Amino acid sequence: PPSEECGKDEEFYECRPTCKNTCENYKAKAPICPLICIKGCACKKGLVKRNDGKCVKPDKCDKIPGNTPHTCSKNEVYKKCGTACPETCAKRGIRPCTKQCVPGCFCRDGFVRNSENKCVNPEKCPKDKCPPNEQYSDCANPCNDCQIKGKCNFLVCNKGCDCIKGHYRDESGKCIPEALCPPKSPSECAPDEQLYDCVPSCSRTCERVLSKVKIYCSQLCKPGCFCKEGLVKGYDGKCVRPQECTVISAPPENCGKDEVYNECGSACPPTCSNLGKDQVCTLQCVQGCFCRKGLVRNDQGECVQPDQCPKSLPIQECKKDEEYYGCIPTCKNTCENYQAENPICPRICIKGCACRAGLVKRKDGKCVTPEKCDNTPVPPIQKCGINEEYYDCVPTCKNTCENYNQKNVACPLYCKQGCGCKKGFVRRKDGKCVRPEKCDKKPANCGLRETYYECMPSCTNVCNPPDACAAVCRPGCFCRKDLVLREDGHCVKKEFCGQSGQPTCDINEQYYDCIPDCGNTCNSYGRTDILCPEICKPGCFCKPGLVLNDENKCVKPEFCPRPVRECKNPDQQYYDCIPDCTNTCDNFGKTVACPIICKPGCFCKLGLVLNNEKVCVKPKE
Repeated sequence: PPSEECGKDEEFYECRPTCKNTCENYKAKAPICPLICIKGCACKKGLVKRNDGKCVKPDKCDKIPGNTPHTCSKNEVYKKCGTACPETCAKRGIRPCTKQCVPGCFCRDGFVRNSENKCVNPEKCPKDKCPPNEQYSDCANPCNDCQIKGKCNFLVCNKGCDCIKGHYRDESGKCIPEALCPPKSPSECAPDEQLYDCVPSCSRTCERVLSKVKIYCSQLCKPGCFCKEGLVKGYDGKCVRPQECTVISAPPENCGKDEVYNECGSACPPTCSNLGKDQVCTLQCVQGCFCRKGLVRNDQGECVQPDQCPKSLPIQECKKDEEYYGCIPTCKNTCENYQAENPICPRICIKGCACRAGLVKRKDGKCVTPEKCDNTPVPPIQKCGINEEYYDCVPTCKNTCENYNQKNVACPLYCKQGCGCKKGFVRRKDGKCVRPEKCDKKPANCGLRETYYECMPSCTNVCNPPDACAAVCRPGCFCRKDLVLREDGHCVKKEFCGQSGQPTCDINEQYYDCIPDCGNTCNSYGRTDILCPEICKPGCFCKPGLVLNDENKCVKPEFCPRPVRECKNPDQQYYDCIPDCTNTCDNFGKTVACPIICKPGCFCKLGLVLNNEKVCVKPKE
């Protein structure tokens, strides 16, 4: 495009500068510079982009007209290095995001931005606006992607949109059918596909064949299945010959006010959130409705003039020796765990302040170098209540009348000093620590078709269960497990609901209101280190006394394959939990968020790591 389309003090680049080009990063000693080429306008040489979107000399970075620092709206905090993808009511949970610093006002921890640009508690967000193939959940599975397919034990779950059954998130964060997930081996490729070291997923598609404009493809290289030579991927995901491609376009009348249809639109269209910021974007064509030229999309989804976007104002920073993270490190970040050989790293992403690189959190809450871990000041003596005592790490589960006798309880892995009930006591609803036998007694006045529950299944055991159930545990009387609650208040069998009855389960299976699928598999049977999330879902599973094997068949535990504890490779040893996430050349010595999936087998001996050629070598090699 001609240079006159660029703003004041800007010029057109064939490849825009991707780092040291803003007031925030021009002084960075080791900046993150994405290796991508995007045409467009950017500040002239010698100038950098300021927070107000203007190109200025570096010495004028702090001179923003009308700037009033340290004042943000309610429930907001200022961050010098905020995320480029802040959570909103419409977009919550873990999502792919560019690794860049964005200064400005952000919602405080525990809050998200609603359609009115206000930071609110997620509970106040509407529950019915989720993208295609997603549904609202009070406990969205953070491991629902094509690689792990939900099979991990997560300790923290957030409310938000989750993939519907049979769908998983691809690399862009979209929920796609399981059949479209990239396979892991040639045997999993479809008949019209073959395994590639570098999948040509951009260059050989109907979209590229039919496009009237040149489509630039990312230089990323990843292995997987794709259409065989001579075939291209169609819009429906099937492999076809190029001449069989048909144009699929949305009728222009489907677009809203101030929108136009574009066959090759940007994957990162301008919005109020990214206005004036140099964002990293993938080079791909996206069909759909876009705001007409000169307008941007606000948080309500409307196309507006840029000056109608809400203004963000800066405020506070992190404490001494802390820095802001888009994803706070979850392991090797405290005096207690920084030396752990195989730490459990929860696969969750929480934004906020944490110790800067090279420091760890001490018990007194200060960030120190590891050698200062033992110099912890003696905690102040805290006066505890009756039947209480002081703990360096207060017990986090099986410590209340409601959960002390529950099985497979998910215990949060965090350490907090304070008072807790003495050993042998649990906390009652009135806040007192009592012996379990003094907890509230079960009532004996339940109805004929009812039974007493510690946690009533009042959301799942009904004729018309909702899509999402609140994670609330309340004791009381409710319909027996073989019955459901009808709208008229009667407990009946499912066939009397006016709908289809319970699903027909395979032999050796039975229907459960809460599938006991955690700890009841050949790989996990009899183990005590399994972390089970408190998620209740109905369906078919193995009958009591049986466990699920690797072929998804229900068998007696004694028929489970015995693990082979001898390894053929002399450089390998047997592990009950293979350390195949951290002990590789790519991940060695790094803080990596590993799925909490434990599987036995052979892997490199201690002191060796696995290289890209699947050979065990010393780390320095």
